[in-house]
Amino acid sequence: MHLDAVASHSAGRAVDHEWHRVWTGYRALKPPAGIPGDGYALPGTGRLRFWRISRSLRERKRRRHFADLMVTAMTGKTILGISAYYHDSATALVVDGRIVTAAQEERFTRKKRDSRFPKHAVEYCLREGGVDLGDVQSVVFYDKPLAKFGRLMQTYLAFAPRGFSSFSEAMPVWMKDKLHVRSSLSRELAAVSGLPEAKLPPLLFSEHHLSHAASAFYPEPFSRAVVLRLDGVGE
Repeated sequence: MHLDAVASHSAGRAVDHEWHRVWTGYRALKPPAGIPGDGYALPGTGRLRFWRISRSLRERKRRRHFADLMVTAMTGKTILGISAYYHDSATALVVDGRIVTAAQEERFTRKKRDSRFPKHAVEYCLREGGVDLGDVQSVVFYDKPLAKFGRLMQTYLAFAPRGFSSFSEAMPVWMKDKLHVRSSLSRELAAVSGLPEAKLPPLLFSEHHLSHAASAFYPEPFSRAVVLRLDGVGE
C-alpha cells in the first residue's frame, strides 16, 4: 500500500504536468458558445475537445485525491472489516493499509454461504494478526443498512401494487434484524472480545458498492484503475 501511495503521488504529478501543459497552450483561446467555465476549443479539432480534456483531467485529479485520502486514512491503523447478515459472511484485518488476514465464516462452520455474524472468522483474524479487539482503531461494516432500506422502499412504492409478495417476505426480516445491525454487531463483538459495548472500537459503515470497488482496487498493484461493479442489490 505504501508503494501504491508513492505510485499514486507520481501519477498525480504527471496529471498536474499534463493539465499545466494543456492549459498553458490553450488558455488564450476563447470558449465556444454554450460551454461554461474553463472549456476551450482547439482549432481544427472540434469545439468540445479541449473542454472534454480539461474535464477529464479534473476528474482524474479528484479521483487520485480520494485514493490518496483513503491510503492516508488507513496508514498507521488497525481496521477490522466485517461482512454479514446477507450471504458469505467474512472478516478481514487491515494493518497499516495492508491486508494481514481474511477468512469466510463458512470455512469454520461448514455451512455453505453462512450469513450469520462471522464469530469464528473474527477470532481467527485477530489471532492470526496478533491483536485484540481493543487494539483495533475501527470496525467497518460493508454496507449502510438504512440507506439500503430507503432504496428498497422507494422501489416497492414505485412498482406498487406489483412486487407485494416480495415486499411481504422482505419486511419482517428487515424489521426484526437488518434495521438493527449496529446493535447486533456491538452485541456480537462484545461477546467475542469480552469487552463491554462502551469500550468497543468505533463502528463505521461503508457504502455497499464502494466496498465492492475497494475490495477489487486496493489489493492490486495499480495506483489508478477503472472498476466496473455489477451487482444485484445495494444502496
